[in-house]
Amino acid sequence: MFKKIKASLSNGWWNERPEQQATDLVRHAAHLHRRADEMMQQGKYADALQQYQEALIIARELARTHPDDHLHSQAMASMLYSMASALTACNQPAAAVTALEESEQQYRALDAAGVLQAAPLVADVQARRGFAQHVRGYGASAVLDLDAAVVAYRSLYSGRDNDPLALDLARVLAMNAAVLRAHGDPDLAVAAADAALRLYLSRAAAVNRTPAVALHATYTLMAANVASEIHAAHRRMDLAFAADEIAVHTARSLLPRNTGRDRSALALALTRKGLHLRASNRPAEAGPLLNEGHRLDSAAAQQAIAHWEEVQAGVAPIQITVATALAAAAKDLGTERVPASLASSLIRPTREVVLFSPFDRCSPQQAHTYARQLAEISVALLPAKREEGLRLGLEAHYLFAIASREQSSAMRYQLNVYGPPWVRTLLACSKTYEAEGQLSMALDLAAWGSGVVQNMLPARVLDTQLQPLIRDCLEQHGRLCMATGDTRAAEEMLRQAQTLSGN
Repeated sequence: MFKKIKASLSNGWWNERPEQQATDLVRHAAHLHRRADEMMQQGKYADALQQYQEALIIARELARTHPDDHLHSQAMASMLYSMASALTACNQPAAAVTALEESEQQYRALDAAGVLQAAPLVADVQARRGFAQHVRGYGASAVLDLDAAVVAYRSLYSGRDNDPLALDLARVLAMNAAVLRAHGDPDLAVAAADAALRLYLSRAAAVNRTPAVALHATYTLMAANVASEIHAAHRRMDLAFAADEIAVHTARSLLPRNTGRDRSALALALTRKGLHLRASNRPAEAGPLLNEGHRLDSAAAQQAIAHWEEVQAGVAPIQITVATALAAAAKDLGTERVPASLASSLIRPTREVVLFSPFDRCSPQQAHTYARQLAEISVALLPAKREEGLRLGLEAHYLFAIASREQSSAMRYQLNVYGPPWVRTLLACSKTYEAEGQLSMALDLAAWGSGVVQNMLPARVLDTQLQPLIRDCLEQHGRLCMATGDTRAAEEMLRQAQTLSGN
């Protein structure tokens, strides 16, 4: 089909009646896009991807042949954004990231040209790219993309009852919660999930009126799953039960789509609620839910059971927060190195629901100071306490990256001071993940480290003590690129490392 479309676009009839042909192609591309959107809502992801790809071929050609008509560039950006969701659903997250990077470039160019106000569109692209990075295993990049999207939407959202951005913010908060649950502080994850659920519940009538009701139901379920798991893991059972109710109800509403994913989702929600009831001495209520979950999808039910057993044993990663990690660090390293003021500056009670992403912890002008403290604690703690060390190391990275993204003066003019602890932390965390076989996360962190190093390279002329650190970071990135099949990038990183060694 793709070959036929390309042939039609390049043969003689394109030049015979260009205006009419362009109009016809715009209509056809729009039709394909609508069909693909409908298929996505029905859970037919592979079919949707094919429709998006066909529409994109047309949009690219229209943008190429009509460079002065910005509508074609905008349509191409929109199709890339939509197609990325299908790519992620079809387990092609790297391709989704590439599509979203191009989509963001298109939207920013249109914004710079004064064609449209692209802030919410760019935020959507960042959110979807963050989720694709999460599926890809690039957790650090995922958290920071979602952080940027949440910050953007919160700045655009007025808080009024009729603000149409409420559902968009709820959706992005739900995605943020899921990503933070996997790669960030569980306290931030559950706050984002709770905030998403509150928005969705307060706008229930609006959700039911929108054609995208199934889409918002999916994100409601996503947020409810995160809230249920984390609240229960931290023994806030009243909040866990409230989330369980939403999760089961929402999962049942999606079941008519009759996809395997929807049956698995309901089985998970039912089993998890049953386990929570049984743990709260309510076996009569738990039994039917556990049985139904097992009948629907025994593998999904067993997954929920295995996770709950981890929680009961106290070894689930979602039980390690920045707060608990700092407490462990203070015990191991002493309160002089880990002062109580650090925790009081960066942490708020979970039930207050005020910190939704790393950006919320402090002002961008303070982020580098707290990041450096967390980085030094992380590197010292990692050998003895892996989970706590990683939690603090990742949080340090997020704060450093946010300070850099917001162009704080310290990160612009004092990178020779704050760059080295950032790179040391990234390197230590990357090696920890590599040793455990988590190569995607290890590579993501190493790539961030190389990015910081590229900006530090002029400083190593002034401070030769930085050369071993920079070389180690480049070698780490090069080895991981080689291990994951990116030979060209590996050779470039290793070449730079050899140059620093004087070879």
